[in-house]
Amino acid sequence: MGPETSLFTTALGLQAPWSVTDVRFDAKLKEIHFDVRFKAGSRFACPSCGAPDQPVHDTRSRIWEHLRFFEHKAFIHADVPRVACSQCSKTGQVPVPWARSGSGFSQLFEAFVIALVRQMPVKAVADMLDVGDDRLWRVLDHYVSSARDREDFSAVTALGIDETAARRGHNYITLFHDLLAGRLLFACEVRIPGSSGQ
Repeated sequence: MGPETSLFTTALGLQAPWSVTDVRFDAKLKEIHFDVRFKAGSRFACPSCGAPDQPVHDTRSRIWEHLRFFEHKAFIHADVPRVACSQCSKTGQVPVPWARSGSGFSQLFEAFVIALVRQMPVKAVADMLDVGDDRLWRVLDHYVSSARDREDFSAVTALGIDETAARRGHNYITLFHDLLAGRLLFACEVRIPGSSGQ
C-alpha cells in the first residue's frame, strides 16, 4: 500500500482487513473514487448466525456516495464478500464498516444529511448535495422508523389528540401528544373517522 492509499485508508477510518487500494480522480466531473478491498484470504463472521471465521464464498460489487473531499463528490467502490456459513448453511453478505446494509450512502454521509434536514427542507438539502430527494427520504424513513421501533410509550397516561386542517376542509393532520411530558408522540396525514373536523 503506497502513501496515497495509506492516507485515504486512514481518512476513511478503515481497519484491517479493509484498505484503500486505488484512488481515481476525475477533474472534469469533479469526482474522486476510492477502491476499497479486503485482504485476500480474510474470513468473516456469518451475518445470519454470527458464527466466526467463515471463508468468502463470492463477492458483489457495490458503490456508496461518501462525504465530499473539498468540492469533489466522493464514492467508495468495493467488492463486498458473501460467506456460505458452515454452521447455519445460509449464504449472506457481510456488512461493511462504512455503510448500513441496503444504503447507497456511507454512514458519515447519512449523518450529514440528518444534521442538514433538521435545519433545512429535504429538497434544499438534495439540491445542495446534488442527489435525488427521493434517496434522502429513504434515508430519513429508515432512521425515523428505527427510532420509532425503540420508543416506549408504556408510561403515557394522558393522551391528547388534535386535528387540524391546512386549509378549511382539506389536508387534515392529526397529532397525538403526551400531555404530561409535553411531547409529540405521533403525527399522521389523516382525519379521525367520525370527527367533525372543527
